[in-house]
Amino acid sequence: AETATLNLSLNSSSPKKTDLVATAGASENEMDKLTLAVIDFKAEKDNVKITDLGISVAKTGSGGANASTTLYLFEGSTELDSASLVSSGALGSFFNFTDFDYVILKNTTKTLTLKADVRSANGIVANFVASTTATSVTDENVKGESVTTSGSATGYQIGIRNVGPEITL
Repeated sequence: AETATLNLSLNSSSPKKTDLVATAGASENEMDKLTLAVIDFKAEKDNVKITDLGISVAKTGSGGANASTTLYLFEGSTELDSASLVSSGALGSFFNFTDFDYVILKNTTKTLTLKADVRSANGIVANFVASTTATSVTDENVKGESVTTSGSATGYQIGIRNVGPEITL
């Protein structure tokens, strides 16, 4: 039998590079469940179970906004899981969806959306980029054997501040 494979990639519906204004909350500096990236997971040659999924969120810019301490993973409008902050450093924050146990059927692509709550935005832009790589995924086939995982997904830069024009057409 051939070894199962899992390929990661950024979905074309992932938000493009943009700047947004966080206006929710009592201080009008929050944004709940901001979409950071939309990721495709394609299983081939066998069903694949993702047991753990690591996500990095890098922040640049001197703005006060932060991507709270919880990330969310959605399939469509259904929240599948949430992950708490594991570590934070100069390169950004790392989150791990542990004991995720999400099954992708053979020759199927599943699209999952990564979201974060933004807090403490101020007038200076803070930029966020979410990413994951094959090395951040722990997975197995239906027999519990190893899977060849490849690819990566890096979202586009999302800039957040609490002031600025909001244009609606």
